[in-house]
Amino acid sequence: MSPQEIAQNAEKALLYEVVTNPKPGLVDPADRGPHPDMDVYLFINSSLSLGEYFRQAAKIGTNFTDTDLREMFKKLRQAGIQAEKTMFEATKKINTHKGAIFSLGLFVCASAYCQRHRNLDEFEVISKMTQGLVKHDLGQKSDTAGERQFLKYGKGGVRAEARPVIPLLKMWLYHS
Repeated sequence: MSPQEIAQNAEKALLYEVVTNPKPGLVDPADRGPHPDMDVYLFINSSLSLGEYFRQAAKIGTNFTDTDLREMFKKLRQAGIQAEKTMFEATKKINTHKGAIFSLGLFVCASAYCQRHRNLDEFEVISKMTQGLVKHDLGQKSDTAGERQFLKYGKGGVRAEARPVIPLLKMWLYHS
């Protein structure tokens, strides 16, 4: 699969997810769930705003040549920060896909890296990319909801969950 196809499948995955029905408690075409500020069209706009980010994530993975995969994550993180701004512009500051920017972007980047470097596994690449992430990111400040939850409850949030979500992301990308 080409990096372009990986990026396209990530965008499709977001679009397919929002039109899946029913999803109790989540936004779908028939129900806003507990989100009165969101609807399916907002999610579609948000999904479409992230296409360039997924192409960047694939490009980062394809072009990365260093051996320290944490450095690849740092490059992806910078692209992700810009993607969040783009998403917030498209959604008038409503968080529709911040978690997907992290999780799906991570998988797109790792998948593209694995396509270029045969015989590697996305799970191993993501594990190396995110090595020490919870320890490095959490515990010192409380700027984000994830940081506040870590300080209050000791839960690592999406950073700690990066590896367990990979099977679902893999299914979305390769079966879209």
